[in-house]
Amino acid sequence: TLALLPEASSSQAGSISTALRLALRIVTLSLLPAALLMTALAPQLLSLFTGGNGYLTGAGSMELITSFYFFGAVQLVALTLLQAMGKTTRVLVVGAISAAVDIAVAVSLVPTLGIFGAATSRVAVYLISSLLAMYMTKDYLKGLSLRFHLKGVLVAGLPAVLIFAMSQMISSRMVTLVPYTLLYGVLFLLGLKITRLLTDEDRTFIAHILPPSLHRFLKYI
Repeated sequence: TLALLPEASSSQAGSISTALRLALRIVTLSLLPAALLMTALAPQLLSLFTGGNGYLTGAGSMELITSFYFFGAVQLVALTLLQAMGKTTRVLVVGAISAAVDIAVAVSLVPTLGIFGAATSRVAVYLISSLLAMYMTKDYLKGLSLRFHLKGVLVAGLPAVLIFAMSQMISSRMVTLVPYTLLYGVLFLLGLKITRLLTDEDRTFIAHILPPSLHRFLKYI
């Protein structure tokens, strides 16, 4: 989100639209696959960081939150843009509505559903706040390619469904964490290649955040 600040400080609508469009593309290309992979590997990750045992009962809640985390990132991008432009009133409105939704859903569901109710409350906040934030920035969404983002969801989502199915039907032991992650990575990169999802602009942007030794691999995807 810090990369948005220089462009967002500009008074030119074109520069702001470009910054928002690029930020959302990077969210789709990076955070979305990472979040969906966490969804598919929730039991393994809980075993790794908590030792398993009783914490594995929270796998369903973790899967719910991470599968919708993309919307939380979209909200953050849009609110960062609004904040940098000095439109603090809009940011406060989104924050107030999000807080009200969080409290209302939590009060309704947590007493009966426990941690899963809390996870549902968090997802509701992600969805509503992201929609509100994007509505607040609708004037700067020119050039946004819905086709790109839909293809990105497919490229990231289909391998995640496969890994999730393997975790459920074959094994969810912690030892599968590395091979399942590698398989997901290969399938995701293959999907990028087949769909030709990356543009030269994307490759240039990604090259700035990758070590120089990895730049040569960008031409293969």
